[in-house]
Amino acid sequence: MNYFELASDFVINDTLKPHVNDNFRVLPSPGQPLRDDSNTGEVVYPKILTTGSGNNVHDPFIFGKLIAMTGKEKPNVVYIGTPFFDREDKYESGTSTFRGIGCRIKRLMVAKECTTPSPEEMRRIVVEWADLIMISGGNSLFAMLRWQSIGLDLLIKEAAEREKILCGGSAGCGCYFDSMQTDSLKPEACKLSEKVLAELSTEERLNWSFVRITCLGFINAFCIPHIDTVGTNNVARVDTAKKMLLEAHMKASENNVDSRPIFGFGVDEKAAVIYEGGKLSVWSAGLRATGVGDATCHILFINNLNEVMCIPMTPNTGEVMTLDEMIERAKRSVVALQSPLDLIVSESVSHACLRRGCSDAIDMVTLVEGSTTIEQASCNEVADVHMYQDQVNLQPMQEVSQLNEKHLSCRRCAVSEIMVGCFPSPGQPLRDESNNGELVYPKILTTGGGTGVHRPFIFSKLIAMTGKERPNVVYIGTPFFDREDKYESGTSSFRGIGCKIKRLMVAEECTTPSPEEMRRIVVNWADLIMISGGNSLFAMLRWQSIGLDLLIKEAAIRRKVLCGGSAGCGCYFDSMQTDSLKPEACKLSEKVLAELSTEERLNWSFVRITCLGFINAFCIPHIDTVGTNNVARVDTAKKMLLEAHMKVKDSAEESRPIYGFGVDEKAAVIYEGGKLSIWSAGRRATGIGDATCHILFVNNLNEVMCIPMTPNTGEVMTLDEMIERAKRSVMALQSPLDLIREYVKNPRYKILPHFQKYSSHLSSVQ
Repeated sequence: MNYFELASDFVINDTLKPHVNDNFRVLPSPGQPLRDDSNTGEVVYPKILTTGSGNNVHDPFIFGKLIAMTGKEKPNVVYIGTPFFDREDKYESGTSTFRGIGCRIKRLMVAKECTTPSPEEMRRIVVEWADLIMISGGNSLFAMLRWQSIGLDLLIKEAAEREKILCGGSAGCGCYFDSMQTDSLKPEACKLSEKVLAELSTEERLNWSFVRITCLGFINAFCIPHIDTVGTNNVARVDTAKKMLLEAHMKASENNVDSRPIFGFGVDEKAAVIYEGGKLSVWSAGLRATGVGDATCHILFINNLNEVMCIPMTPNTGEVMTLDEMIERAKRSVVALQSPLDLIVSESVSHACLRRGCSDAIDMVTLVEGSTTIEQASCNEVADVHMYQDQVNLQPMQEVSQLNEKHLSCRRCAVSEIMVGCFPSPGQPLRDESNNGELVYPKILTTGGGTGVHRPFIFSKLIAMTGKERPNVVYIGTPFFDREDKYESGTSSFRGIGCKIKRLMVAEECTTPSPEEMRRIVVNWADLIMISGGNSLFAMLRWQSIGLDLLIKEAAIRRKVLCGGSAGCGCYFDSMQTDSLKPEACKLSEKVLAELSTEERLNWSFVRITCLGFINAFCIPHIDTVGTNNVARVDTAKKMLLEAHMKVKDSAEESRPIYGFGVDEKAAVIYEGGKLSIWSAGRRATGIGDATCHILFVNNLNEVMCIPMTPNTGEVMTLDEMIERAKRSVMALQSPLDLIREYVKNPRYKILPHFQKYSSHLSSVQ
């Protein structure tokens, strides 16, 4: 096979393309153990450490684990730079860390015939001398072809049988798997890429595609290195990987191939996977390429609806498991989230919206009701058109609503830590990993109306929660599209006592700080985070797309005080009732309203959306008011609660009932230490009675009860205790006949049902 050298060092990709479908496996059955014939037939597995990018092997945290795997302080290292065509600069950078600790290094140069050693010499170096074999990044397809033509692939297998450590990143990651996604056909992957690129137009440089090739087959999965990045063709690697996985699945189905399904294994740039003893562990050495969330590895699989799931694993736990166990865990995480409404989980890690930190790493980013997958890009598209572009193409509100309603089922898991099993459970404590894993609850003060925070009685309690006279305040006005007037009114009380204030403007890309700057402001600098009222759905979508939701979670772990009213009230709960689809909720609402008739202005509905999940209840801000559609918020909330209750009941799922938590305009709730207290700063919007908070629940007669709590008592209680009190108050008011009627309907009726392992917080009501 002379095509490697003779095909042209100038343009190699045309020669490589016909070999995309070649078989490069060295094992008859991928992922099976090796048998070392020289050691009494003992069964051994390869020892492998790989990273998403080539440079990540040299991260001190990862490098320390790599050296430890060899059992030597200064292992003998063989560097194979074939994917990079044996480039000198790549050899220098790829071995620098090994040289730094005094390792002896042999460089195996086989990209050209003239530098390739004899088979005997290669075997002496690779199989006998080496303790560790390092494979560079670069052109994976060229490397696989070249190794196969000279037998180096079999020598690497023999070295694995001798328990030599195999490592690498990028191409040096995927090559150890059964197959991999590679950019080997891009112009930059040519040997003399600079000369090639100089002759191509911008359009021609983008005109290439990722391909899937077979590899050595030590780990039985389809590997996607750099899964958190975008290729030079502007295509997200994860999106192409999903298509490849689905195509392979459909082809196997059409051919009636009865074989093990194909599973994907994505590795973020700064993530690493260790394979030892037939088991895997996942490690992280930094943030994802998007800047949001810890780098990790991802399991990709196809569900029964032929949708590709992409489930991130939790890194740095030290837990080891087989690939099958890891796949099973990923599948269980989806099953747990699908009940009770058969939600379908979809994810695109090409967007900076991954949740992290959950036990068993259930990183479900976009949850969609029904069978239609809505990617994050489409969510942002609607927000762009109707909510935060400076120039809005005005359309009838009905059309606007229809477009926005596409995203009502765009869901995310609550950002609360999972303390039991592997199921997301809103309202659970957070884990402070920086403080020996101490469990903490968020500190929250919210009010029903957006201005309620500034009422002196409430404001004084808010400042007291920070423990400082003049706390540092971060104002987030995303729900109001960062309007200047709302910023001025929303921070006036803080300015009045001399607080330092930072304004975080993220409604538009051009004003959004970098992830590092956002983290510095929200997590490190802030003592108190104030969220405005406004369009809750837009805010949740926008925060999710840039990772601000995760920073708010991290701030909560750091015991920063969270506050707000209206949208800034409901956002902290598991779900909320919102008027985000009303014409007034558009950014350029005046222009929109000017084109609508009175009837059209009224033609909108309240909706229920999921939120951050710190408090496990369905929140109804402004519950004592009527919407601009002339519908009482409490009436719609009751319908939503009953519909959710009936869906859960119909699904026969054992899950915690959904409870509503209504907050009057001038009422406030403080959540601290996992307990709630209710406060009032005036009369209800109706003018009758003190403003307060209300517990809503469905009784055994399928009636929705709305029970007001007594405010300003100073009493603190958990949400469960508050619900129990509300139920007892109903019990006390019922006549004996009512009780008999309920008992006859359900002889096993208990006024206080037991709470189950996880809640039904994923229900979606439109």
